[in-house]
Amino acid sequence: MLLLDRANDPRNSVYYLAAQVYGIIADDGIIDESALWLHVSKVQVPASLNVERYFLALELLFLLEKIDIDERGKICVH
Repeated sequence: MLLLDRANDPRNSVYYLAAQVYGIIADDGIIDESALWLHVSKVQVPASLNVERYFLALELLFLLEKIDIDERGKICVH
C-alpha cells in the first residue's frame, strides 16, 4: 500500500517506512544496505514489514533524490 485510505494504519504504508528509513540513514550518515535492514527490522515491528516493502521505501527515497549510493555501494543522505 503506497497511498493511505481510512481503513488502514498509516504505519503500514511505504511512506511511513520511507520516513523511518530516512531518519535512520540521516542519523547514521552512511550505512550499508544489510545493516540498514537489520536496524529497520529492530525498530519497525508491524507484520507488514518485509523485504519488498523495505526496497519500495528505498526506491521511493532514491526517486525523490533523498538518498544516494556512494562508490562503495553504501547508502547515504543526498
